[in-house]
Amino acid sequence: MQTWILAVLLVLSLFANGYLFAQRAAPSAAPSPDTALTRDLQRLLDDLDAEPEWRHRLVSLGRFATVRDERRRTQQQLVHGELFGLLTDPAPDFVAASSLLEDIGREDSHYRSRVLEQLIVLLNDLDASKRTILLDRFRLLELELDDFARFERLQP
Repeated sequence: MQTWILAVLLVLSLFANGYLFAQRAAPSAAPSPDTALTRDLQRLLDDLDAEPEWRHRLVSLGRFATVRDERRRTQQQLVHGELFGLLTDPAPDFVAASSLLEDIGREDSHYRSRVLEQLIVLLNDLDASKRTILLDRFRLLELELDDFARFERLQP
């Protein structure tokens, strides 16, 4: 009887050691830079101690930026398709190709200006000290206008 008990304990010990070894050997999933930036933005929003309405508006700015970015990408895909269609011709029209490249640039510029307009409206509702804190942290996080879509993921 004692032999069976020792054998069972040995088997359980082997399984437990194997499990612990596998846990140690498994690489920990490092958070992606996207996740880290979102976490930093959430911490900034929590530290800012702004009014709840303003915080909801910042999240809404993220939704606005996401929608605008999706629209911009769709437009760019269409223009890129036209551009590659032009370039596959035996005698490509370089003037038309340059015009399409300008269209891509205009769409980018329009997207960025709309997002910036919305940010300015939002910043005007913060008092000067909180606005300074927010903009300084944006600079430290190296936040770009294309990153504003991440605001959508924040919890107001």
